[in-house]
Amino acid sequence: MPEDVGYAKLSPLEARLVEAMEAFDIIDSHEHLTPEKVRVETEVDVFTLFSHYTRHDLFVAGMREQDYQLLYNRDIPIERRWAMFEPYWQRIRHGSYARAALIAAKKFYGADDINRDTYQDISARMREFNTSGIYERVLGDACNIRMALAQCGRTDLGSPLLTPVMPLLFKIEDWQALNRAYGADAHIRALDDLLDAMKRYILSVKAQGAVGLKMHSNPYQPPDRSAAVSSFEALRDGKETRLPTHNPLRDYVVDSAIDFATR
Repeated sequence: MPEDVGYAKLSPLEARLVEAMEAFDIIDSHEHLTPEKVRVETEVDVFTLFSHYTRHDLFVAGMREQDYQLLYNRDIPIERRWAMFEPYWQRIRHGSYARAALIAAKKFYGADDINRDTYQDISARMREFNTSGIYERVLGDACNIRMALAQCGRTDLGSPLLTPVMPLLFKIEDWQALNRAYGADAHIRALDDLLDAMKRYILSVKAQGAVGLKMHSNPYQPPDRSAAVSSFEALRDGKETRLPTHNPLRDYVVDSAIDFATR
């Protein structure tokens, strides 16, 4: 029976509930995992544990983004990278994102803490562990995950444990990407051309195994085709180079994409 989860001591009732929940088969609805082949071919060390959402805590704690990027420059000795990282680690180590790194360090790499005495050993064990089958060992065996929805911008995930969810594209830079990839023989010159390209994109990723689209949860306005056409034409004609985050073109395209994906 589990006695604790992370740092919090559990009551007998809480421990029984956790024990029961640990037996559940899990459908993990949100991951950013790349194909396992990419993971095992990537050089890893202790800083890999801080390569996703934890970076935002580090920025809030005062780390500059250029210094954060240096943590992943393996040409720099790991001792120097740790010296850069340690002061900010002390400021974020009690946050929820950091807790995930601490749990991983203990569960998979045998370290009760991440500190100046353990980071070298953790790095060595991570390199030993980073071999074919790592997703089965972590997701399947350790976490009882039967399937995870993975959002890494590609569909060739190469594992029955991962099912792709692809981004719903609607920013101006995404429109340009759509034009390159799905504009067929003609450039996108009208709003309906953009909608047709978006539909081809959805059909394409669905055929490649995607089961859904990921979008931002923004305060969308009711779709207004006339206003969307005006915004599109302003972009097309160079009268606007960038639309604001909240704009009628985005609202209309997102609504149309949801409608098409639903059908």
